[in-house]
Amino acid sequence: MRYHLKPSSPPRPVVSARRLQFDSALVRPCHAALLASWIDRLGQKRYLYDEIPY
Repeated sequence: MRYHLKPSSPPRPVVSARRLQFDSALVRPCHAALLASWIDRLGQKRYLYDEIPY
């Protein structure tokens, strides 16, 4: 909201903590990281599971 009140201030990214445990019999954490990288079109650079911003 500060950005809208004072446009010269830089916007701060809002990254919330992951709320749910990853618990799947079909998809492993490395697969989730690969899917997140594909969605964000990172190409050869890929997310690690702990770095997924979702």
